[in-house]
Amino acid sequence: EAVCSSLTELFAPEIHKQRLAGWPEHYPWIDRAGLQYFQSRINLARRDVEFGLAVTLERFATRAAQERALEILQFKLDVLWQMNDAMAQRYGVTS
Repeated sequence: EAVCSSLTELFAPEIHKQRLAGWPEHYPWIDRAGLQYFQSRINLARRDVEFGLAVTLERFATRAAQERALEILQFKLDVLWQMNDAMAQRYGVTS
C-alpha cells in the first residue's frame, strides 16, 4: 500500500525538472553542489516512479484490489490537499 501511495508522484520528475531550471535565477544563493544534488534526483525519481507503478500493477491485479488502490491514492491526495490548504492559510495565499 505504501508503494501504491507513491503513485501520486507519477508526474513529479517532469515537474521537478521544470522547477529546477529556474532555481539559478530565483535562488542564486544555492550552492552549485546543492543544485546538482536535486538535479541528480530527477533520474532517480523516474526510476522510483517506474518501480512503484510496476509493483502496483503486479500487486493490485483484481477489481477489489484496484478499488483499494484507488482508495489509497484518494486518501493520500486528501492528505496532500489538507497540507496545501494549511500552508496557504498560514502564509496568506489566496486563489
